[in-house]
Amino acid sequence: MHLYYNLALQCRTDSFNCRLNTFPHLRYKEQPLWVLHLLQEDGSPADLTGIVSCRAAVDVDLLSSTKVMCRSLNQDIDLSAVGDGVIAVRLNANTADFLAKADGKENLNGKFELWGYDSDGAVSLYLRVGVLLSAVVDPEGGTPPTAVDEDALIRESELEARLARQLIIEYSSDGAEVHSMLQSGDKFYRVRHGQNGVPSEWQSIPYGPAGTGSAGKAATIRIGSVVDVEYEDASEVANGGDENAAVLNFRLRCGKPGKDGKDGVSFHYDASGELSERGAYDGEVKGFVFAAIVNDAEKRTASWYFYKKRSNDFGDWYEPLVKVEYSGKDGANAALIPPMNFTAPTSGVLDGERYLYFALADYPAAWISGVVIDTDKGEQQLPFFHDQGIRNIYKKDGVFYIYFGSNVPPFESGRIYFAQGLTTSGGSSTGSAVTSLAPVEFDAPAADAAYFYVDCTRFPHATVVNVAIDTEDGELLLPYYSEYGVRKVIKKNSRLYVYLGDSVEPFSTGRVYLTQMFLADPADDPGPTVISGNMYYGYIASDTMTSVVQIDVESLGVSTLTSVPAGAVGKVDLGNVPAGTFTVVLLPAGLTAYKDDGFGGKVAFEVDNGIAGSGANGTTVTLDGVKYNVFGEFNLVAGETCVYIEE
Repeated sequence: MHLYYNLALQCRTDSFNCRLNTFPHLRYKEQPLWVLHLLQEDGSPADLTGIVSCRAAVDVDLLSSTKVMCRSLNQDIDLSAVGDGVIAVRLNANTADFLAKADGKENLNGKFELWGYDSDGAVSLYLRVGVLLSAVVDPEGGTPPTAVDEDALIRESELEARLARQLIIEYSSDGAEVHSMLQSGDKFYRVRHGQNGVPSEWQSIPYGPAGTGSAGKAATIRIGSVVDVEYEDASEVANGGDENAAVLNFRLRCGKPGKDGKDGVSFHYDASGELSERGAYDGEVKGFVFAAIVNDAEKRTASWYFYKKRSNDFGDWYEPLVKVEYSGKDGANAALIPPMNFTAPTSGVLDGERYLYFALADYPAAWISGVVIDTDKGEQQLPFFHDQGIRNIYKKDGVFYIYFGSNVPPFESGRIYFAQGLTTSGGSSTGSAVTSLAPVEFDAPAADAAYFYVDCTRFPHATVVNVAIDTEDGELLLPYYSEYGVRKVIKKNSRLYVYLGDSVEPFSTGRVYLTQMFLADPADDPGPTVISGNMYYGYIASDTMTSVVQIDVESLGVSTLTSVPAGAVGKVDLGNVPAGTFTVVLLPAGLTAYKDDGFGGKVAFEVDNGIAGSGANGTTVTLDGVKYNVFGEFNLVAGETCVYIEE
């Protein structure tokens, strides 16, 4: 049975930290395992690592003169997960005392209590929970255990706690001055259990005769490889050198996987109005949120101010959270590409397949959004990648080739609808005459990259129409929701994340076609950008490097470097970086890095920090065929280090 108990509120709860008014049941002869989940006030697990011994008991009263109905000692209590607030207690209701008090009764009000001791034998945990006790219909079939002296049992749990205390050894040269580390000239030692334990008498330290051998060769130690292993595997340190020149190779176990966090709460506000009206809500309770918006017509911005009450005190507000929304330039109205009519194609020359083709030179950025045929009921849209619709679409040298499936319903005419690619006249998709979003070129992402993304900050209403890759036959339209094409497209924070399937045929380059959100003057704007691959940040300790640009492929595997999908993640805390190391940030094209100046500002990395040319601010290197821009510097002193990664 799993029981949840909030230590701050001193009550039972469910797994969602909601108060419970029910009681657990315990019946004569039962020997259940109660798994207690002890929680903090907010419902998170309590850290009880200081508890080394426990005991528990069940009875109907609080009288010390009566025997308890059943008791569990430390050997019946599992403390293996006490760091996560979990204590498992094995109860034994098969006792004569339990039967004597519960015999003939049902739903007898009882109490379960739990004691926890620290290493000094002091009580650091006590809780009591109401239980319902009951006799049973047929109590025969077993003999209750022999009674044991109860006072001795209680003292046994406290004794086990004291025995868990650390054994401390102290040394002295004269029996007066005491220190914890053995030093030259020490003649005596003594021991005690715990800091508050009583020390033993001084004992003489036995020394052997002085050695007569010659001084040995000074040994050297250096760090070899450092490899992360799964949490389930064991850590290991192996000497890859010899006894005089040790090379320590580390296999370090990853930390225990964390638990899933709680679902977040949507942001809200309780009242809104002008900034000057906030005072009307000064008397509201803690947590109350007031929102105000300020428009700036000249800057074309709308600034939201969110104020939250810090306490129930009158006028006690937090500083506001400010969110600024920007309006873009007014766009010009754009005419749509009209649909193209076609008649049912006859068999083509390629394996008897039916297909039609046409040129769209005036619309170089266009793609097909839908193919329909005329039926008695109206236009019927044909499915893509289907034998009853369109099997494949290729685009080569400005010409579209549309292949029909063999089971398309009979028809005589139809239409092709287009998305995006609007132009005022013919021309290339990068010429000044183009008034729409040009397709975004991308390279095949790295094998270990789950996705690539298109930054649509300048086109907030854009979305993906098609994703095509370059093949020998031309641009091949990839199917959606398929391992042979695009598995999914997610838009978040003005970015379009494109996830490709594992079975997409090999390719080097491709294009993402976008739709919607035309600009009045796109010649002034370079259009969306695409960033793919991974990036690295952290620090490297090396005796051979004199500059961050000397980083090699092997260095990418060290545990002090973090590898994540490339993206503008803002401020990153690298932790305490040791002196004598190199801070390193490796980024693909389109991203840049700065270091934090210690006051929340951003500055470039030091190029000549202690060693001339030791730093870099965007120097290009190629590692295993992949180009990176290198940022970083040599660290003269140790300290907390933060960097910024931005576009």
